[in-house]
Amino acid sequence: MENQSNRSYDVGLNEEETETEEEIRASEAKWGQLFAKPKARRVMREMAREALEDYRAGRTTEITITEDGRLEPG
Repeated sequence: MENQSNRSYDVGLNEEETETEEEIRASEAKWGQLFAKPKARRVMREMAREALEDYRAGRTTEITITEDGRLEPG
């Protein structure tokens, strides 16, 4: 999967809440190791199945990202 950490997801965060590139890379490596485990892969597949089932059954809500970076119903 392509690294997409160049996106600006820190909109609305102050300077103290942002991570350095080094911290981001370390965090991504840690999550990559965790998600590579077979049990985690099974759990993620099950969560994806449940989410798709909810979507198809109309139990989901569209969301948008506000200008200040918050999520709200779309």
